[in-house]
Amino acid sequence: MILRSLSKEELPMRTARLAPLVLLLLMTMNMTTAPAARADKSYRMPAVRITADLARDGSMQVREERTYRFKGRFKYAYRTYALDDRIDYEDFRVSENGRPYVQSDSEEPGTYKVTHGAEEVEVRWFYRARNETRTFAIDYGVRDAVHRHRDAAVLYYKFIGKGFKKRTDQVDITVNPPVAVEDWKVRQWAHGPLWGESRTSNDGVVTASCTKLPRRRFFELRILYPPELFPEAFERAGYVSASVTEEEAAWAEEANQERRRAVEKRDKLKKRQAVALRMVPVVVLLAWFWFVRLWRRQRRLFPGQGSIPVSTWSAPDDLPPALVSYLLNSRSVVASSLMATLMDLGRRGFVEFREEYVAKVGFLGREKWEPRHHWVLKTDHLEGHRAELLPFETELLDFVFEEMTGQRTDTVDSRAFRKKRSKVRSFFGRWSRMVKKEGASRAWFAEESIKARNRAGRAPDSPLQRLATAFAEREISARGSVSDGAVHECLLHLRRPVRSEQGALARPGQEGAGRRGQHVLVSPRGGEPRRRLRHVVLRGGVRGGVDHVQRHRRGRGRQRRRRWRSRRRRGRSGVNGPKRPFSVVNPRFRQTGSVRPVSQGGSR
Repeated sequence: MILRSLSKEELPMRTARLAPLVLLLLMTMNMTTAPAARADKSYRMPAVRITADLARDGSMQVREERTYRFKGRFKYAYRTYALDDRIDYEDFRVSENGRPYVQSDSEEPGTYKVTHGAEEVEVRWFYRARNETRTFAIDYGVRDAVHRHRDAAVLYYKFIGKGFKKRTDQVDITVNPPVAVEDWKVRQWAHGPLWGESRTSNDGVVTASCTKLPRRRFFELRILYPPELFPEAFERAGYVSASVTEEEAAWAEEANQERRRAVEKRDKLKKRQAVALRMVPVVVLLAWFWFVRLWRRQRRLFPGQGSIPVSTWSAPDDLPPALVSYLLNSRSVVASSLMATLMDLGRRGFVEFREEYVAKVGFLGREKWEPRHHWVLKTDHLEGHRAELLPFETELLDFVFEEMTGQRTDTVDSRAFRKKRSKVRSFFGRWSRMVKKEGASRAWFAEESIKARNRAGRAPDSPLQRLATAFAEREISARGSVSDGAVHECLLHLRRPVRSEQGALARPGQEGAGRRGQHVLVSPRGGEPRRRLRHVVLRGGVRGGVDHVQRHRRGRGRQRRRRWRSRRRRGRSGVNGPKRPFSVVNPRFRQTGSVRPVSQGGSR
């Protein structure tokens, strides 16, 4: 049980402390709801129609009709026109359905303003629109739009630039010459998306169109007219017809290559889609087959049940947390079980967990409140329900409220668990044994299964068994049999070379012989002892079976290791003597079945 008490004097202070948190929460909610509101506000550009009329002096009058489809509230729109050395804009006007807008800086609905910058001209018009479709017309003039040369007059103009952030569904451009002219005298090229189209009519009118113009993509026209159509335009020196035709031919070839690559990519995608469509029935059949198989298997394992077997996977009811840990962790008790048991005792009413706030003077004399947590023993409830407690629960209460603090008390600060870590650690070992004893009394784990698991956990091919088997095989090959009884000593883990004094032999069973951790002297080919090896004791004879011995060298220096291996090879191959089995013990050990003990204080 967790109680939290605040006095009436503390409530205003707590409210003052919560005020900044509430303000921060409101600001966060505003920040999270603002993007959602902006997401509901959007617009589209279904159509753009541009009409350009060329004059005899090379100027051009343009009318651009833009259709917007609004979703949400909008109050203004803008259009930018890039400036360069060849083009100069003039006389901007905005209208809607024949109603002209007034040029003004008031930003009222029905007005527009023009801003001239160093690199572009911006036209911004103001209105009020909400969930509707509106069409606005922008009229402007372009001076020196057509450059007249000796052999041709060139119109090279970008009607739609890269500044649009939305896709345009349909773009239609019409360019009218000053006077009608035969179509064969006019040559035109359209630049932009690969699917854009352009054509010339019989009277010399050039039209271009593009569907689904992507955002930030331009659409422009380059047209060559006879120079006599613009007699009032300024004539520039040079001939441009051949160079323009050659340049456009190169660009057309690049565009055709891009189109071919796009077609190939589209064809590959169609083939993959066709293969995927053919694979859909196969995948569906395999999925159905797998589902039927799983269904039949489920019906076989759980006859009479529905699609989901009815079963309960949970611990027994009202089981203490410590016993749950014992059950789920294979007869082990984790450290968190101690605190979980204490919390469970609080749930059952034996203890109470209290949180109190204590005033404390902080930095620069500022008063702050810090929480304090206490465990309180409910003595009245304990006296009346002591029989409900298990032995390890009673032991835990005695430790917390008496042994840990050094005196009997009913209130313990939670920080005492950190201050008395050594006592808690030593108590946990004793307490976990009590929990295991209680769990063992409930017979949740069968003794036969525990023994079988322990037997399966032993490694059948351990280094000790391999060494014992190899030792027995060499004894039999050398003498025809193993020494009397079982093998009492086996040697494991090479040590560094050492000399030792001659000493008396110790028989098996005598004091100092056959103890784990003792050292004996052996020689690789009999003779004088040269190396000290660590030995271990085998009981009950030799078991297991492999044909080699695995040794782990602890000596220092590669040279000594190479010398040792060289002696082994010479002893086995008979290079320096008759071929004989490699001996791992002193020959006197074979005769007596004993080993010579060596003091633990030898050099290492």
